[in-house]
Amino acid sequence: MYRKVDRPAGEAKDDQTNPDKLVKTSPSPHDPPDPLCRCGVAVDEIEPARAHDAVVRIQKRASWAGLHGVSGNDHAFSGGAQASALDQPHMELAFAQKFDGTWHDAAMPDNSAWGPLAGLIGEWEGDQGLDVSFHNATGRVAETKFRERVTMAPFGPVANGTQQLFGLDYRMSAWRQNEESAFHTEVGYWLWDADGGHVLRCFMVPRGTTVLAGGTTRPDDTTFSVEANVGSETYGILSNLYLAARARTTKYTCKVVAAGDAFSYDSCTTVVHATGGVIQHTDRNTLRRVRGG
Repeated sequence: MYRKVDRPAGEAKDDQTNPDKLVKTSPSPHDPPDPLCRCGVAVDEIEPARAHDAVVRIQKRASWAGLHGVSGNDHAFSGGAQASALDQPHMELAFAQKFDGTWHDAAMPDNSAWGPLAGLIGEWEGDQGLDVSFHNATGRVAETKFRERVTMAPFGPVANGTQQLFGLDYRMSAWRQNEESAFHTEVGYWLWDADGGHVLRCFMVPRGTTVLAGGTTRPDDTTFSVEANVGSETYGILSNLYLAARARTTKYTCKVVAAGDAFSYDSCTTVVHATGGVIQHTDRNTLRRVRGG
C-alpha cells in the first residue's frame, strides 16, 4: 500500500509525479483494514499522483447494511453468505479512502441531505397490497391482492448547474398472492431538490410507460405527494403508441407516509381505456423495513 511520509527539508515538490511524497510499503498487522484490498482492487493500480488530496472511490456492490459500520472482515463485502438481496448490480455504493495519513470509510454520516426521502432508505417488504384495475380477461374492474418488495439506495449529490439533487435508486416488484412470478415491476429514482422544496419520482414500467411526477414539501415532512399529467413538459407522462391508442395514462398521483420502520403509499393512475372508459387504477400498500435505514 502507499503511505504519505514527511518530505525532507528543502526537497522540492513535483506536482505532476508525487506532490505528497507517497511511498509503497508492506502491510502491517497493525494497519487499519484496507478498504481497497477488501474490495478486491490492487493498491498498486492507484497512481500516487492521483491520490493527492483526493478520494479514491471504489464502486462496491454491497448491502445497505454495509454503509453502517461494516468491519474489514464482514462477509457482506467479501461475497460471503451474509450478502443480501440488495447485492445486485444496480445497488453500487461508493467506498472511499483518502490518502491524507488517515483512513476512513466514505459512509454518509447522516441522511439529512435526503430531506423527506431519508425515511425511505433501505429494503422494504409488505404483503397487504391491494390493486384495483381493469382486467382485460374479464372486461371489468377487479381487485388483486399482492405482496411487494422495494429497495431504495441513496446517492448524490447530482448537480444540474446550481441545482443539487439527492436521490434514491429504487427497484420495485409485486407478486399476486401465491404466485412466484412478478406481475408488476418498476425501476426509477426518487429525488429531493432542497433549494426548490420539490420531491420527484421518475420511473418506468416494462409496458412502455414513463412517469416524472413531482410535488412540493419540506425537508422534515414525513407525508408528501407527487403528481404527473399527460401533456406537461415538466411533470408528465409518456406511453408507447399501442397504449396511447388503447389505454392512455392521463394522470398519476401518489401519496407517501413514512413512519419509522414502516411506510405506506396510495397511488391513483387515471387511464382512458378503449373498452372500459375512464378507469381509476389504484394501488396501496404498507411496507416494513427489513434492512438498512
